[in-house]
Amino acid sequence: MEAKTPLKRFHVKCKDVVDQYWVLEWIPKVLKRGVLDIDLHIPSSRGFCENSSFYPLPSKIFESKTLVRLKIQFQDGVSIHVKRGVSLPKLKTLHLDYFRIDTSTFNKLLSACHALEELVLVNMMWGDSLEHEACPVTVSIPTLKRLKLCRSEDFYEAEFHEYEDYDEENINAGVSLSFDNPNLVYFEYSDAIVDRFKQVRFDSLVEANLRLRKTTDDQTKTDKINVTKLLMGIRNVKILYLSNDTLEGLHHKYTDRCGDKDGCLCKYENHWGAKLDVHTCLSSSPEQIEHVKHFLETMPDLEQVILYYNTPKDEDVMKVFKKLEKLPGVASANCNVQIKAKNLSLSSTSTKRGTLL
Repeated sequence: MEAKTPLKRFHVKCKDVVDQYWVLEWIPKVLKRGVLDIDLHIPSSRGFCENSSFYPLPSKIFESKTLVRLKIQFQDGVSIHVKRGVSLPKLKTLHLDYFRIDTSTFNKLLSACHALEELVLVNMMWGDSLEHEACPVTVSIPTLKRLKLCRSEDFYEAEFHEYEDYDEENINAGVSLSFDNPNLVYFEYSDAIVDRFKQVRFDSLVEANLRLRKTTDDQTKTDKINVTKLLMGIRNVKILYLSNDTLEGLHHKYTDRCGDKDGCLCKYENHWGAKLDVHTCLSSSPEQIEHVKHFLETMPDLEQVILYYNTPKDEDVMKVFKKLEKLPGVASANCNVQIKAKNLSLSSTSTKRGTLL
């Protein structure tokens, strides 16, 4: 076969552990043949961040004029450094799993993806996130339709275990996130609440999935502010999934600061004008139930609420269901409320303003 023969796809998916450096050496060769689709999945026998190699990806991969899809999952980790400019004019899908990158390189990479429609970033490690000031990160791609940013709890803990010599103040500096994606329809965000949300703009969002974990108890106030800013940015969403930890970040006691832009959601109910389907994972926390009641009492266009209750006891589910049925005022004229548990599923619908039947 001639070296100039075009190559459409280069896929390597291994079940057994192999030398990932050996696989990386192939990338420049397939790029010379105008490859359109690269999909590499290499497993590891080691845990997150445990003696991780973080082999550098060849910089040529970010200068491809033909690449449409790039998916790299190296469980020993890869690092991304860009020596020259970045140019990926045809890239539509970018999926990176377990990688290290500094914020300036990340911003440079995304700014060069003018046709990107799907961005999936799993277990990313910011190479410069331990500065005293939060590092700015911007995701602003007009063509982007699907965005997924996820870091597992195990990865988060293992990442900062590497930096045990740093004090907590430096570790929590994190990054300052800005989202400006007018055509995004799906957004998934799963991480500890350590980032600062400077701007959140999703004009066309249809579905959002938020799984936000609390950091430390002394950061509760900061966590609430960050979560509030994020939720206000997705206020036009039609389908919303909130984990129980996310609800804990939202819960507050009413004070004279209620309604402040950096305080809570009390005075923002009129902004949630879209049809809303709220999927909520609940533990037995009374505070979380109170927040669900707040949704029902203040959102006039709410159509469906589904509560996934984490309990094996049917009587616990019945208690919550009866609480919601006895609400003195329900804002929506036609809202279906469902409570689902392992052994029981209950449903009720408000037939007129102010009651659940």
